[in-house]
Amino acid sequence: DDNMPYEKDGVGELPHLSEMARAALEILETDPDGFFLMIEGGRIDHAGHENDIERLGPEVAEFDRAVQVALEWAKGREDTLILVTADHETGGLKLPRTFNGEWPPPARWLHTNHTSTPVAIYAQGPNAQLVRDGLDNTDVFRILGGCPVPQP
Repeated sequence: DDNMPYEKDGVGELPHLSEMARAALEILETDPDGFFLMIEGGRIDHAGHENDIERLGPEVAEFDRAVQVALEWAKGREDTLILVTADHETGGLKLPRTFNGEWPPPARWLHTNHTSTPVAIYAQGPNAQLVRDGLDNTDVFRILGGCPVPQP
């Protein structure tokens, strides 16, 4: 009925995102027709809206662990495309180019809303070569279908 707790606050008896990813892959891999799985680190967005760097960091780290689960599962497969991206940036987080490793790092937020800042997209597997800088997020649909992506 509500959001998962933040990683920083402890998830209690609930699974971590990486554990949910592993379980979903184990269930879905039995489908002979293949599958589409979206794994979302939604609390990253929430922490951005709250300008909460202390909660943002552990959420990003857990999302990274979920991505590692998917990459490990796909290792050696030639039929699996993995895309990692975000639907938008939130909060306008600004970090210094260098800092001494303290946590949390010195952060500056521009506001609590979504921004028009471009987000990165990474790909591995079939059609990964279609992913490039400056990709419009609507082109992800074309990439999933193996269709040509309009050039900028």
